[in-house]
Amino acid sequence: MARDHKTKLTQALKLIDSDSRGLFVEELSQKIGEVVDNARAKTALVQSAVELTTDEQRRIENLLKKILQRQLDIDYRVTPAVIGGFAISVGDWKLDASLKTQLENLKESLNFEPNKI
Repeated sequence: MARDHKTKLTQALKLIDSDSRGLFVEELSQKIGEVVDNARAKTALVQSAVELTTDEQRRIENLLKKILQRQLDIDYRVTPAVIGGFAISVGDWKLDASLKTQLENLKESLNFEPNKI
């Protein structure tokens, strides 16, 4: 399970931190900054299925600083229900790159009905 988590976390960080998504990051940064300022949030909650390494924490901190353009206190929590990847909450804003949410979205998009299998 830890290996799957590492793979999903690495993929999510590469996707979000990709230079090819510069325009997306700028627009996202502006919108998130507005939400965070409105909520006056000073702490980010980062949830992951396993404890993050120092390097992973540093990458998330750099990502948040890049998007929000300010420094926040970060509370890291191990939440096994995330399954893999991570979820970040700052005030009312959420960035959910968790395997749990991806699976829920896939289930919804397939209109999965367990009784019809």
